[in-house]
Amino acid sequence: PLLWTYLIPATLEGKATHNVQNAMFAAALAYSLGKSLDDIRHGLRTFDTTFFQAPGRMNIYAEHPFKVILDYGHNPAAMRAVCQLVDRLEVAGRRIGVLSAPGDRRDEDILAIADESAGHFDQFICKADANRRGRGPDEVPRMIQARLEERGVDSGAIQVIPGEAEAVTTALEMAAEGDLVVIFGDDITRCWKQVINFDASGAPVAADLAVGPRLEAGSIQVEVQPVEDGEPGAPARATGRGATWISTLSVARPRRARGRSRWRGRASPPSHLRRRFGAAKADPPRPARPNRAA
Repeated sequence: PLLWTYLIPATLEGKATHNVQNAMFAAALAYSLGKSLDDIRHGLRTFDTTFFQAPGRMNIYAEHPFKVILDYGHNPAAMRAVCQLVDRLEVAGRRIGVLSAPGDRRDEDILAIADESAGHFDQFICKADANRRGRGPDEVPRMIQARLEERGVDSGAIQVIPGEAEAVTTALEMAAEGDLVVIFGDDITRCWKQVINFDASGAPVAADLAVGPRLEAGSIQVEVQPVEDGEPGAPARATGRGATWISTLSVARPRRARGRSRWRGRASPPSHLRRRFGAAKADPPRPARPNRAA
């Protein structure tokens, strides 16, 4: 095969099937233009969906306690593709969607966006684009809200916030640890700056997902990790309330320098290191060089 799909970063280990299709078409076009298989393989392996390489195309930010996906999906097909990806992702918490539609689309196209998103999110925030394109200030989000309710979505799970900046801020403030926030943005640069500059220090932390403390003391680094009861010394795959905690110590030992004594010319390590690591053997003396003049 040319390349396994899970090795293509843009496919998110094959979960983003729409990008699997895009990769197939891109590979076929490149091959028809005379590109070598190695070049095609290299291109697929090095292209990803970062904001730097593809702004507005499934940009993922995972530096908060929750994960954010920003996409410029603005039609039912794009909404369907992203929602299928959302279903395949492993999400420990809630799925929060920030939805919108361009105002110059037909009513049935706007309602189709609500149809595609219904049932895929736990919380919905309906917004409008900055350019209303002939629609009222909150006409589009109200249409999406009404359609979602027709599709069986609880009205308590839907918010209408016409302003995009306010809608994005509300979604970020609502998110807790383990949640997934999917933003279908219009002003992609502004939305991305909101996401990366958001202060998530006050985000709620679920009790079952608490992370152990991390301490540093001099050159000794102490990292506390959870382990399941009955398995001392092995990290736990799932941290529950019944988990206990152990500490793992790692000490930075001095590295041996090539061609010289490991202790910078000393025959033995300094006293404070001998006490910490134990006595170490001195390097053997170098043999005397022959006297060429003789």
